[in-house]
Amino acid sequence: GLLVIQALDFLDRFKQAFLVMIFGWITGEQAAMQTQKNPNYQILFHRIMRSFQYISIAKSYG
Repeated sequence: GLLVIQALDFLDRFKQAFLVMIFGWITGEQAAMQTQKNPNYQILFHRIMRSFQYISIAKSYG
């Protein structure tokens, strides 16, 4: 129902940021190794992956 609509809206809103983040993650790995490991990438990644889990749950119950 409404939860699925909200989840899909959330997915659309974060799709581009997610792709940019993944690209930045891949290209930034060596830079992160040269400097100190930046935990912000990992925190953001886990938050978004958790959001994707919520979206798939919402789809199955919607």
